[in-house]
Amino acid sequence: MRKILAAMVILGLGVAVSLPTNADAEAVPLTKKERTLAKLEKSINSVKTMQAKIVQTTNRGDDVFGSLLVSKPNKMLLNYENSDTVLMADGYNIIFYEPSLDQVSYIGLEDSPAFLVLSQDFSFADERLDMLDYWDEGSEVYITLAMKKDPLAGRISLVFDKKSGELKGWTLKDAKNNRTRIMLVEPKYNVAVDDSLFEFKKKEK
Repeated sequence: MRKILAAMVILGLGVAVSLPTNADAEAVPLTKKERTLAKLEKSINSVKTMQAKIVQTTNRGDDVFGSLLVSKPNKMLLNYENSDTVLMADGYNIIFYEPSLDQVSYIGLEDSPAFLVLSQDFSFADERLDMLDYWDEGSEVYITLAMKKDPLAGRISLVFDKKSGELKGWTLKDAKNNRTRIMLVEPKYNVAVDDSLFEFKKKEK
């Protein structure tokens, strides 16, 4: 259950950054960090749909394989190999479905960082998030985020390719210090997606 629930916030992105906006003020050169964050924002917003394989590693070192499908705004589908469990966002809620238990859970998109990356226009300046750490290491950029309204609920550490700006993966750390790592494999961007895939339907018994 933990490895599945951990995935419920794997798409959360956001960075609190204040950039000069007063057109009448003297232009202030952007710092290296600001330029990098602006590049990441542009890359995120250029993606309208995405297909990718995933490798999820639990705190115990176990690997789980699956697939991820995203269609902006606010739609996502995550499936795991050898499991009938479904995690999806239908445009309004994040839905966690376990057919074997006939159990469905709903979480509002506004209650998860997922709403940011799934939104049409992502902003690094979103005031609902805190950037707890920023690390520019060689060819990669690492950013750790938390929700301002509930900073103890967990943290997300994202890994970006600095040259392309693409998201490579992320690590979720919950309130009990359990870590779950997700890595994207062979992502494809702006591909045709059937929106009916994001319509939740319980499986017939």
